[in-house]
Amino acid sequence: MGRGLIGRRVACLAPEDGHGTWAEYMVTSTDVCIPLLKHVSFEQGAYLAINPITALALVEMARTGGHLAFVQTAAASTLGPIGSAEARSSSRFITESFITSLRL
Repeated sequence: MGRGLIGRRVACLAPEDGHGTWAEYMVTSTDVCIPLLKHVSFEQGAYLAINPITALALVEMARTGGHLAFVQTAAASTLGPIGSAEARSSSRFITESFITSLRL
């Protein structure tokens, strides 16, 4: 698949050497690249990998820790709905959404 990605726009995960994706340029394996459709922006492509993986990791940490619930702040991002959906899919977790409005 590597040659098929040459010249294409992709989203990717961080390389296995531990260096992140915040650099201006980076090198990673084609195994962790996701080709982007023409109508998908780079910003949208960045959400394809990190938010679902982060949400799954949060739920898995709670699960392996033997917890019945977990609290996630900043749940208004795409991470919130993904984490809530994953937690609801397991009958083991109590799920509830909280929205707080502050008035100054």
